[in-house]
Amino acid sequence: MQFRSAKEKINPVEFEGPVPWRRIAVYLKPALIPVRTTIIFMVVVTTISSLIALIPPYIGKQLFDKGISTGNNENIIKYGLFSILLILIAATLRYLSKISYAKVNNRFSLGLQNRLLTRLVNLPLDFFDNKQSGYLAGRVNEADAVAGLFSPTLFQFISSIFQGIIAIVISMNISSKVTLIMLPFLLLLAIIIVWINGVLRRTTYDLMETSASTQGALQEIIFGINDIKNYDIQNRKLSDTLRQYKNVAEKRIKQTMYLSAGTESLTFITSAFSVILMMMIGTYIAKGQLTLGDYIALSGYSIMILTPAQMLGGVVAIFQPILISLRRLLFFFESKTESEICGNRKVVKINGEINFKEVTFGYEDNKPVLNKCNLTICQGECVAILGKNGSGKSTILKLTLGLYQKYSGVILIDQIDIRDLNTMSLREKIGIVSQNVFLFHGSLLDNLKLASPNASIEAIERAVTLSGCKTLFDDYNHVQIEEFGSNLSGGQRQAASVARCILKDPDLLMFDEATAHLDNETRRVVLSAIKSVFKERTRIIITHDKEVASIADRVYLLEEGGIKELNHMEEGWVEEDNIIRY
Repeated sequence: MQFRSAKEKINPVEFEGPVPWRRIAVYLKPALIPVRTTIIFMVVVTTISSLIALIPPYIGKQLFDKGISTGNNENIIKYGLFSILLILIAATLRYLSKISYAKVNNRFSLGLQNRLLTRLVNLPLDFFDNKQSGYLAGRVNEADAVAGLFSPTLFQFISSIFQGIIAIVISMNISSKVTLIMLPFLLLLAIIIVWINGVLRRTTYDLMETSASTQGALQEIIFGINDIKNYDIQNRKLSDTLRQYKNVAEKRIKQTMYLSAGTESLTFITSAFSVILMMMIGTYIAKGQLTLGDYIALSGYSIMILTPAQMLGGVVAIFQPILISLRRLLFFFESKTESEICGNRKVVKINGEINFKEVTFGYEDNKPVLNKCNLTICQGECVAILGKNGSGKSTILKLTLGLYQKYSGVILIDQIDIRDLNTMSLREKIGIVSQNVFLFHGSLLDNLKLASPNASIEAIERAVTLSGCKTLFDDYNHVQIEEFGSNLSGGQRQAASVARCILKDPDLLMFDEATAHLDNETRRVVLSAIKSVFKERTRIIITHDKEVASIADRVYLLEEGGIKELNHMEEGWVEEDNIIRY
């Protein structure tokens, strides 16, 4: 059977063609439900505000025609006070709208990011293999842009369309000739806005992708600063990263140039329209066909008629990044999580029997790390797996943990196919000590209790003693750990990882070069724990160390994708300075 690579690329979402609203709605809905009442309130407030905005031009017409033109002070005061009242109501509604927007924006964004991060951490390991952590972080942060769906600008644009239609009807009643002259200007505005929309669609996606890649490069510099300084390559890495920043800056400048040309064209057309409108109405007033009040009303309503077209440019500028972000988020939401891939059978206890049957697996296409591998580990057995770097030793542990599902053959735990098991419950019963220890910023005690948050003081004391932490830390209760454990030695980090594993009290234990950074005394303490404290549990040890391999009940050698059992005195591997050479 041909193996399946774990690094099969997920097909990118297509960014051309209609927006896949149905697919997008599926993952937006849970974040929308908690804020739907506030959204309805925003719609009602915006609608009322739009209707109220239609009144002032008419009041202005009455103020001039029935007040100022006739010298009627009573009408001047009446219409003037009514205008002030409308201004106060409009200001109150705008305030309520902004408060509602802030609530919807933040709560929706929080809900969406919560779902996104929850899904991200539950994606299978092969999803992360070929992607920079900074790049993924940049993609996740794009969720903030989606909150713009509830921007006041968008709601105002929708209401302006409704408002513009009513304004056309009222303007036609005042002067149909003046109203009809507005239509060519609307057509010109629409053509320019369609062009702006196309430019934004092309440039925004490119800019987002470049920005995410640049963030990945920056994060690599921060995480790898120690090696960068050791190899004196800071100038080279800095130059590469600054080149990417320059690329981002150039793309932003180019986008701004196009947008500025479009928006300034819109401004020119609307300004020219205002002048032409004033000239036309002035001519009609001079002929006695319109009044000064009609001019005030038509000027106000003409603004309302053109407003949707004017706002459309801004809405496009806001909405294009939102649409692109929505499409890009499908990348996360439509990638299958581990729970969607693996089985549903919950693991209550692991007895410890493990079988690999004809297992073939590779991280890249046509490059198998394991090739028809057969391995049997009995319940309660301690097994050491040897092999050159890259031979697949750690891969066996990863497959046993259910971190990769794309392999051929069968992996059984207690005679149950691992594909039928719920992998999260499986890992709850497995403890692993890796050669690459990750410690979180905070106290040592908090890091240890990650394995068992409710652990008793006695259990913690036992784990600290058996791991050798007690000899490596003066007072483990008050040790503070900096980011990635950078203030600890390699031995201290490894001892903390061993303590965390012991505190978890797992049914199955895995040690991947777990003693590589320990001094002799601490190593003997850890080996004693592996050999005696957990003697009734299945233990898998990955090592190059003769002393560590010697405590195993059986020893296997991995080479060229296959595995075979060794005798300690078998030819094919020799011991030099306590290190196994192949």
